[in-house]
Amino acid sequence: PMDRGETIFDFPKILQEITLEDVLEAGHRLIDDGDLVDFTIFPA
Repeated sequence: PMDRGETIFDFPKILQEITLEDVLEAGHRLIDDGDLVDFTIFPA
């Protein structure tokens, strides 16, 4: 979301507008397009 000219001060509004689909899309993009994932994802 930060690619549309938002600043850190817009972060609370962005968090209110984000959907599960947005989170899943970002996660898939990170894992699919990343060269290396240097963290562990723990199940709930």
